[in-house]
Amino acid sequence: MLSIVGTALVGTACTTSSPPEVPRSDAASEPPATSFGSNDRATIAFHSDPGGRDDTYVMSGEGTRPTPVTDGSETIAQPVWSPDGRRMAITCCTSDPGHLFVVDGPGATPIDLAPDVAGAANPSWSPGGSAIAFESTDDGLLYLVDVTGAEPGLPHTLGVAGAAPSWSPDGRHIAFFNERDDDLDIFTMAVDGTGVERLTHDRAPDYSPVWSPNGRHIAFVSERDGDQDIYVMDADGSHQIDVSRDRWPDDFPAWSPDGRDIAFVAYLHGADPHTIGDGDAEIFVVAADGTHLRDVSRNRAWDGDPSWSPDGGRIAFTRRTGHAQVMVMRADGSDQQRLRGMPGMANDCCPAWRP
Repeated sequence: MLSIVGTALVGTACTTSSPPEVPRSDAASEPPATSFGSNDRATIAFHSDPGGRDDTYVMSGEGTRPTPVTDGSETIAQPVWSPDGRRMAITCCTSDPGHLFVVDGPGATPIDLAPDVAGAANPSWSPGGSAIAFESTDDGLLYLVDVTGAEPGLPHTLGVAGAAPSWSPDGRHIAFFNERDDDLDIFTMAVDGTGVERLTHDRAPDYSPVWSPNGRHIAFVSERDGDQDIYVMDADGSHQIDVSRDRWPDDFPAWSPDGRDIAFVAYLHGADPHTIGDGDAEIFVVAADGTHLRDVSRNRAWDGDPSWSPDGGRIAFTRRTGHAQVMVMRADGSDQQRLRGMPGMANDCCPAWRP
């Protein structure tokens, strides 16, 4: 059950079908760089599949200058920026899932983080960007790898079973979920794998923990009310509250940079959270204390994968109609714009704003 839940939540491919063959993009008119450059201008990483080839790209915050980061790497899921925005962790591959790479920029050679760890998934950067925690869906254990040098160190197991690691902002703890006594619950531990503490004790599944930017709270998904809801608790596990408070399944909690709000995906009118692109999925935003709940995407299409801009003023997301496209809106849902991204009928999805 553990590996199934972990993979379904964050390890799914971004495309639901292969688009018609289209020419490779020539949108990147300049020669490929080997770094992402300065981060003084808005940049969004995303997944696309022109010609049926799954790769990671970057583009401006306006959707211009799409540039390939990988070439034929069969990347899946949402790319994960390092805290300083200089590197990116990516997951692959559609034909052979379970590989993690770090990329230093368009044109740079992807670096395999864990060639000897089967089922590597769900990378989480340390706040200083010196290490990455990840899970193995094969053996069910959590791992750590040092990425300070030109070549990563050897991954070492923390000796703890778990999934979906989330690093605390102070760099001292890692939150994760694990199955104990036939129940999924949220735990924390020190970064060396010691001091494991169980934070949730409800008999219903609790999973997908995400630390708040100030480290005082943890958002997570719980099924204790009969469906998936977004909960928030103090970092010690106290004061657990249902902040989504709706009758639909909810998923994918994402904190705003200032920690005041949480964006999440609600699956309305019978939409299935495990079927990408099917039904009416909406992006909601709620205050961290559970007040001011509002539907911000307000469209009967499938809207998901919310990602906050660094200033908290906008949210990038995926909208799926005939095919997937990256959208941007203000945090209140106004001024929704489709980003041009890749040409033709390529599926653009899974955006991630550069810090």
